[in-house]
Amino acid sequence: MKFKKIVVFLLILTMSLAFTSTQHIVNSTHSDEISKEKVYSTSYTPHDPIWIQSNQEFEDQATAESWAGDGSEETPYIITGYSFNQETQPLRIWDTDVHWRFINNRVDGLGDDIQCGTWIEDASNGAIINCEFLNRHSGMVIVNAANMTISGNYIHDMSLRGIEITGMTTNCEITENTVENCVHHGILVGGMTSGTLSENVVTNCGGRGIFVNSGFHNSEIKQNVITNIDGNGIYVGMATSSEISFNTISNADGCGIEIIGSNMCTIKNNSIDTVSEEGISVDYCELSDISMNEIYNCTGIGLELLGTSNNTIHKNTISECDDYAISLNSDTEFFDIKYNVFINNGIDCQLYDDGDDNVFCYNYFSDWLTPDTNSDGFVDLAYEVDGTSENTDDWPITQIGIFPTVPTLTNTTGTTTPVTDTPLDLTMILVIVGGIGSIIVIITGILVMKRR
Repeated sequence: MKFKKIVVFLLILTMSLAFTSTQHIVNSTHSDEISKEKVYSTSYTPHDPIWIQSNQEFEDQATAESWAGDGSEETPYIITGYSFNQETQPLRIWDTDVHWRFINNRVDGLGDDIQCGTWIEDASNGAIINCEFLNRHSGMVIVNAANMTISGNYIHDMSLRGIEITGMTTNCEITENTVENCVHHGILVGGMTSGTLSENVVTNCGGRGIFVNSGFHNSEIKQNVITNIDGNGIYVGMATSSEISFNTISNADGCGIEIIGSNMCTIKNNSIDTVSEEGISVDYCELSDISMNEIYNCTGIGLELLGTSNNTIHKNTISECDDYAISLNSDTEFFDIKYNVFINNGIDCQLYDDGDDNVFCYNYFSDWLTPDTNSDGFVDLAYEVDGTSENTDDWPITQIGIFPTVPTLTNTTGTTTPVTDTPLDLTMILVIVGGIGSIIVIITGILVMKRR
């Protein structure tokens, strides 16, 4: 009886493993949604600067001015419907952790010594939503903040920057803002952990569009539109476990995206068009994925790789760049460069490699489509890569997006070996797991029969 119970337990366990192995489990965290309807008031009440430096001061001023809310998470203080027009900071909040919302206000500036529109320092649990900032030094300056939301604001005509985040911020969301006509950077972030910069529009700025200059950890830059910038579209320094994705960058007088110092990051699905330097430039990057980006009309190199190793470069489209589509310098090694499309880049060759042990395979080259005498979808001759590594793509494909079955080679023993170094994908792994489960079930069944 005891043996039969063990057998039944093994059968149930095996079937459970087989079932769960086919499931895709995605764990994600979402901050509480804050209403961000972009409705700017047409009339405001003029107000003196609001300067608060403690929770008690916040409570006292909220009581004096009959602001809604009590500072709790459920009912934050609401500061709304005001206009400001002073040289000094109209909103200054320091050293607080009560919950507050600065919503539907207008912050203008007149005078010879205009300061920033807001100065938030060592504060948490605040939000600046649906406000207009104009004619200031910088629209917002936020220092060492946590759990902050900056969303739906219109920030324009600044003598320096649109949004400036310094120190180290955590759990902050900078979303759906429009930043334009700033003399310097559109959005500057000094450091961020577990934050998001998404769906912002940055245009006509004299510096970089989005500039993260020191530390970007477990954070995202995604779905931003950046155009007509006098510097890089996006610059990130020192990033770990972060993602730059689905951004659209055009007409930048610098690199589309530049990253210096990153580890385990993803750069994917970005669209870069008409930049005066490199499309994407990556320096000192480890264990990262650069995939499915579209890069067009760069004056420099499409994808520049400097001092990096152990990265994948897959399914990118690079077209009409004046220099090489991809260039790897002498400090690069162990790159996996596959399934990319290269169209009309460079002069005589589209790739350059000075590195070690970099692999090019299954790429499409607009200047290398024949001969294919057996019509197997591969050009019969390898594509030779410029550079001291004397590298080649031995399997250039003849049609975009179609990856033929790799032929097999016969070795000296007469056996055939498939020519492929593609890693097992998730489907194959699940098949193997399911097969192992089936074998266990069969063996268990045999044992049951023998016991009978």
